Amino acid sequence: MIHFIYSGYGPRKGTIDMNTFEKIMNDDKKLLLFVSSNMSFSTERKAILFEMLSDPSRTKENFLYLLEWFYENAFSIVEPMIEKLLSRTASELKKEIMHSGERFLMLLIKNIDYTRYEELKRTVICPSYFSEFLVSNASVPFVNEDMYTVGFRFKEVMSVSKDKLEMAADTFDALAHEKRLAIIKHLSAGQSSGNELARALNLSNYEIGEHTAILRKAGMVRVEKMNQTLSFSLDKGAVRREVGKALEDLLKDVES
Repeated sequence: MIHFIYSGYGPRKGTIDMNTFEKIMNDDKKLLLFVSSNMSFSTERKAILFEMLSDPSRTKENFLYLLEWFYENAFSIVEPMIEKLLSRTASELKKEIMHSGERFLMLLIKNIDYTRYEELKRTVICPSYFSEFLVSNASVPFVNEDMYTVGFRFKEVMSVSKDKLEMAADTFDALAHEKRLAIIKHLSAGQSSGNELARALNLSNYEIGEHTAILRKAGMVRVEKMNQTLSFSLDKGAVRREVGKALEDLLKDVES
């Protein structure tokens, strides 16, 4: 359960230790207060989480049942095909990293800047059938390990060259959402962690991850990792530059 708490929806490492967590787990009032005040969830999801934490044994049984059902009724059917596909994808990723070096590696880890304070022991990169075109990441608590899952078709997307209108569309698309604009406005005042963004904007950590990924891809938001915590900052110059360039390319094409 504490591994779930550290998965990005609650306090980060250093905020709560195992002894404190065990005391909370044995007291429903403290547990309810902890979930209410610390978790980056909607009220409805906090109620579900409280129910999960209140009976860990039942939660474990339900989760194992879900995994077994999924494997027997869905995954086992496509498992041989997926195994071959992911093996080929892993080989291609290795070749691309060997060929392109740091440039492609930074693309895979989403240009996260690991500071000198970071105590990361290793980074694991693995292909994912279900992500397809996306790259996602998660920190594994207590072992100082980061894991990145790379969609098996991710390389196809990166290898396709885009014309100026497509690049302009990507820039405008990054700005065409009120939640992303809210993130830009909040970060314009200074650096902020994912949890701080979630609480300030009343968003879930999943939503923060989803929207900041788009802004990072557009080059407007930078991310730095320090002691298992991601810290986001706005590159104001990049925002002005990318928007200006997109408008210039668009108007040139229209005039021509």
